[in-house]
Amino acid sequence: MTQLADAYAEEILAFHKGGPIHLLGYSAGGWYAYAVAAALLERKASLGLLAILDTHATARVHRRLGMTLFSQMLRDRFLPNLHGILSPPVGQRRWLYVLDRLRTVNARAAQYLHIRVPGPQAIKRHLQGTDPPAQEPFIQLLAQGYRPPRLPLTVHLYAPKMHLPALRRLWQFYAIAGVHSTPLFENHHDFYRPELATQLGRLWKTQASRAKIPVYA
Repeated sequence: MTQLADAYAEEILAFHKGGPIHLLGYSAGGWYAYAVAAALLERKASLGLLAILDTHATARVHRRLGMTLFSQMLRDRFLPNLHGILSPPVGQRRWLYVLDRLRTVNARAAQYLHIRVPGPQAIKRHLQGTDPPAQEPFIQLLAQGYRPPRLPLTVHLYAPKMHLPALRRLWQFYAIAGVHSTPLFENHHDFYRPELATQLGRLWKTQASRAKIPVYA
């Protein structure tokens, strides 16, 4: 991951004509933008806007931070999940609802704590000696090998409102100079819907004209 970031930084600097360098990353790509920001700071480049679009803990985050995020997730979902167990959604069996909630907890444990309880399908594949479904290489690289450093910069965070509390806590840990968060869209996949691209660009243009973007050199 560090080698990739170094290579990207060198390519950017090779054609950059001066002034602050702005970076943007969506979803798992936010960690790539962050890694490139670190590489540019090491090269004493001027860094302007670092925009992170709904990027979650897909990298190997600090274990204490992962514990905090995982505990907060359990607290936030305890009462809604308890209500769902006592009164499952119409047309859904209670045991299926519980199974779905357990899968979610397992996925978050893997994300935040890097531990996962193998499910029936994983156990079956292991017994049969078959390989698990392949992960996207750029996701696998983050999950297995990238431990992001804390950096003296500001992150401009854009995400659906329901994601912002956890994402602010995540990015405030790494962006030492602070996080400016803006609620945007309703779900993760809205960011690449063509009909919403104009809204996204208009928002950035407005915010850039109203606020001075810190430049790190």
